[in-house]
This record gives sequence, C-alpha cells and structure tokens, in this order.
Amino acid sequence: MEFAKTPISTKETLSMDILPVFCDIDDFCLFFEPLWKQRLLSTGERRRDRAARLCLSEVMTIIVLFHASSYRNFKTYYIEHVLKHYAGAFPGSSVITASWS
Repeated sequence: MEFAKTPISTKETLSMDILPVFCDIDDFCLFFEPLWKQRLLSTGERRRDRAARLCLSEVMTIIVLFHASSYRNFKTYYIEHVLKHYAGAFPGSSVITASWS
C-alpha cells in the first residue's frame, strides 16, 4: 500500500487545507489499526473498548498539525487554533475543552 506524501510547511499551517493531510493519515489508520489490535498482548483482564469522541485519524491529524505549527504548548495550540480554525473539521473536539477550561 502506498501513501501520498503531503508536504507541511510552518508558514502554510495556519491557512492550509487539512483535508489532504487527514486523508493520508486516515488511509494509514485504516491499514494500521486492525493490524495493531491483532498484535496487542492480553493480560487476561477484561478491558473497556468504548468509542472515543475523536477517531484515531482525527487525533493524529491534530498532532501532526501541532508539530508543523510554531506553537510550543499543545494545550494552547488546541484551544487557540484547533477550536477556532478547525472546529468544523473535528466536530467532537468542542466537547473536549470543558476539562481544560
């Protein structure tokens, strides 16, 4: 499986279209996540596997965009940038701010 390479520049991060980045990451997660879950070791204890508010692809996209930005603090980046500029792109993210306020 081949993944497209999407260049990310620090200057372009504020105004860039995140769709190509998300698509590349989502393609990777669709391939990787089932393989990863197969390989997890079990301790014999039952573990919860409830759905998260954001899927793995969305979380990874936010992290990649954080590393491509000039922010040094993730909490500040999330509150000041993701919630303001990408709120429509990550609908489940607006709920997460309640614990950080």
